[in-house]
Amino acid sequence: MDKMEILKLALAHAPDPKSAMELAREMEAFLKGPPPAPRWVVETVKPFGEEKQKPPMGKPKNYRRSWTPTDVTHLLKLMQEGKTISQITEILGRSHNAIDTAIDRINRGEYKSTLTEQVNAGRFPGYTL
Repeated sequence: MDKMEILKLALAHAPDPKSAMELAREMEAFLKGPPPAPRWVVETVKPFGEEKQKPPMGKPKNYRRSWTPTDVTHLLKLMQEGKTISQITEILGRSHNAIDTAIDRINRGEYKSTLTEQVNAGRFPGYTL
């Protein structure tokens, strides 16, 4: 409905022109619907029954900590199990870049263990950089 149709309908049902204009304004507001919610309200309000997703955390729990031999062994075992880098980052609590750097150092022979020797021998070709 456009404004002229609303005004004609209001004039047909109102006793005088002043009340017809008030009725036309009310009808127009009703047809418009409620004003849109602010963006921050739409983003924070979740539909009933849905879980709210956690925002990504700032830094991993092991941020800027040096790699211990236990960490390297754990990384190698996860690689041996066929875990993806994103799964390894969640398990070890380190960033994607930290995992890539550790794998690169393992491939260069900076970390020594029996599992690193297997990696350096080419048994885990998907984890070379």
